[in-house]
Amino acid sequence: MSFNSKISKIERNYLNEEAYKILKESILSGNLKPGERIIEDNLASSMQISRTPLREALNKLKSEGMVCYDSNKKLVVSELSIKELDDLFGVRIALECYAARLACKNITKEEMEKLWSNIEDTQIANESKDYKKVVVLNGEFHDILARSSRNNCIVNMLNSLKEQIDRYRRMVIWNVEEAERSLNGHKAIYEALKNNDSKKVSDISEYYINLAKEGVLKRISNYNL
Repeated sequence: MSFNSKISKIERNYLNEEAYKILKESILSGNLKPGERIIEDNLASSMQISRTPLREALNKLKSEGMVCYDSNKKLVVSELSIKELDDLFGVRIALECYAARLACKNITKEEMEKLWSNIEDTQIANESKDYKKVVVLNGEFHDILARSSRNNCIVNMLNSLKEQIDRYRRMVIWNVEEAERSLNGHKAIYEALKNNDSKKVSDISEYYINLAKEGVLKRISNYNL
């Protein structure tokens, strides 16, 4: 491979990744709506890239279930559905509860301190109604908990699952009730971990994940899924 062809490959890979990030964020934010048709020529033109990196980005999104072909074989943004929501949260419960039980045996003192620091920061963010920060801290809490399981398979699977669930979670408008409920769940999980109670930490995780699911269902009811 010549030097110029190597440069060309790097540029194409960079464009592919940038196109992927832009399209994915557009889907997650709702700018590209469920069921909306994906017209490659229009997208390539608006993003000022060729169709090759665009198609590679779309293929990656297809593999993640973000886009698909409809009954007319047209590429569209994947629809949201109650069935998918049930499936995603069911898998999340299985993975997070198992991770929480493992964390009881494997979590370090430093990780416990990080969880408590996260809880304190979340409390401050709640009081100032900085819900964007609350959402970020919520994700960080669950990331710490997953890593403390010492099971890389769980961590990787949860990361992949989180991106799929995010389409639904972003529909939830965080408010005082939502933020307090999440914080109470984190405090309860922390106490169960401190007491090394694997059953309780698993039960608490399942309870609050189901509450989160109900919150999503309530917010998306107007989508007629």
